[in-house]
Amino acid sequence: MNNMVIRIYDNFSHAEHARDALLASGFDAPDVQLTVNDDEAGAVEGNFAVGNGNYKDESYKNNYASAIKRSAFMLTVDVMDEAQQHRATDIMDKFGAVDVDSLTARSR
Repeated sequence: MNNMVIRIYDNFSHAEHARDALLASGFDAPDVQLTVNDDEAGAVEGNFAVGNGNYKDESYKNNYASAIKRSAFMLTVDVMDEAQQHRATDIMDKFGAVDVDSLTARSR
C-alpha cells in the first residue's frame, strides 16, 4: 500500500506543529509536505465580486455579502501501510486538521 494522507488547516502554526510532530515520530522529511495556498489578495471566494451594494436585496446577500476564506494550509504524508496511515492521521488530527474527504462529501 502506497498512499497519501491529506489534511488541511486554517492556521499555519497548527499545520507546522503537525508537520514537526510527524517528523519527530519517525516520518521521513521528503514524505511530509506542507503547502501554503494563501493569497495576499484576500479571501479566495467572493474577493473580486463587489455587487451593487444593495444589502437589502436577497440575491446580493447570497452572492456577495460574505467573502469566504478557504483553508490555506495543506499537509500531506506519504504512507506505506495502514499502520502508518493511522499514525499520521492521529498526529495530524491532534492539531486541528480537517479531512479533505469530509469537505468533498466523499466517503470510503
